[in-house]
Amino acid sequence: MGGFSIFHWLIVLAIVGGPVWLIVTISRRKAPSSPSAQSSLSGSLPASADSRLKNLGELRAKGLIDENEYQKQRASIIAGV
Repeated sequence: MGGFSIFHWLIVLAIVGGPVWLIVTISRRKAPSSPSAQSSLSGSLPASADSRLKNLGELRAKGLIDENEYQKQRASIIAGV
């Protein structure tokens, strides 16, 4: 009488391993894809560059940066794409 047989260990493996496998599989499917695959709807710029350009425009509109700084930062963002 004592101890676990191989059959018992297979049941334990299925009970513990099944949910772990399912969690890992789901988390891999939800992982973000590469940045090049994520583009904004407005064009070929990546979403991060598009949002940075919008933010830069807002800073200029609020008067927090001047036109010269705006043009320099804009060129830098576009060059990074």
